[in-house]
Amino acid sequence: FQHIASIVVMDNVVIIHKLLSDVYVYVIGDDKENELLLLGIMNALEECLHSITKSQVTKNAVERHMDLCLLSLDELIDDGLVLELDSAAIFDRVCGSDPSSVGQPQSLQGALEQAKNSFMKSFGSR
Repeated sequence: FQHIASIVVMDNVVIIHKLLSDVYVYVIGDDKENELLLLGIMNALEECLHSITKSQVTKNAVERHMDLCLLSLDELIDDGLVLELDSAAIFDRVCGSDPSSVGQPQSLQGALEQAKNSFMKSFGSR
């Protein structure tokens, strides 16, 4: 998007950081990690944040959608393992197939149906 990520190596860690409007995003890995993989994680996370906040990545927007931002991070990485780098797939799993529904409240039945569909979609693709 607008800014270029910076890569810093210090004290046996690789730190990639980027400023998105007024939000600082950091990806930190062991110094043996591939910097290109860490940069891919940064790019996927950035694209997810842009999708979730409708391209208005600000502190307020991230705070307002913190649950979806954290779910995106969970879909991206689990226990130090990269699960997915395709931001569209992550966004679809986190928010469902209707991007206009981001931040909209839904009924318990709707949430259960969405979770069931997401589970079936991910289970069927394996």
